[in-house]
Amino acid sequence: MHYIRFTQHDVDDVIKFLKNDPHALQMVEANLLLNKDEALAFVKGMFPEAIASGVSYLAKTDAHEVVAVRLSTFRTREEAAEEAQGLPYENLSTKLERTLAMLRTLHQQFWAAMDPTINKVYFLMAVLVSEKYRGTDLVDNLIHHNMDEIRTTGVEGLAADAAIFHSQRVLEEFGYRVVAEVDRATFLDSEATEHSSDQYGNDKVRLAYKEMWRDESVGAHVSF
Repeated sequence: MHYIRFTQHDVDDVIKFLKNDPHALQMVEANLLLNKDEALAFVKGMFPEAIASGVSYLAKTDAHEVVAVRLSTFRTREEAAEEAQGLPYENLSTKLERTLAMLRTLHQQFWAAMDPTINKVYFLMAVLVSEKYRGTDLVDNLIHHNMDEIRTTGVEGLAADAAIFHSQRVLEEFGYRVVAEVDRATFLDSEATEHSSDQYGNDKVRLAYKEMWRDESVGAHVSF
């Protein structure tokens, strides 16, 4: 397996992977209650930030086939404060816009929960993996690939979408704890949320946090 930094040159290959693999977008669909087209639009919206960060990676086979994507970035307290000023004026007319508003609110809660001395975090936005690599070490390896470069960026902790870790046990094995959560029903219509729950058995989206560089359990596996 080859781990390659995600650049603009790779966008078409990644979109092809996400469209063709029946499993790749399932985590996003289930966590945010989106259909496949909505989930694809949401993920594509993350590409500019993920590419600009320089810390997002692809996993490719020897045949140059994309089989997994790690979308990562950096978030700062200052940026969150600027973003908060626009929250009361958001357009919530579409499901995707309501989803984005929900996540922005979640990030505001995250920074409110953080120690005020923490001003910058590495943020693992999504890990999207091919169905054929479920239950393998690929996800673990991709999440941790080249993390030493993060040490040089001035971040003071690691944040992640809690849905990435599949279960509370795995989240804890990776050294994370949930620090912010928002009810889906606050932003999404009641019909969509009535019979839905995430892998933790609740109706919330969550952000998890881990201090630099807290130990993890050996052999933790993320089974998508």
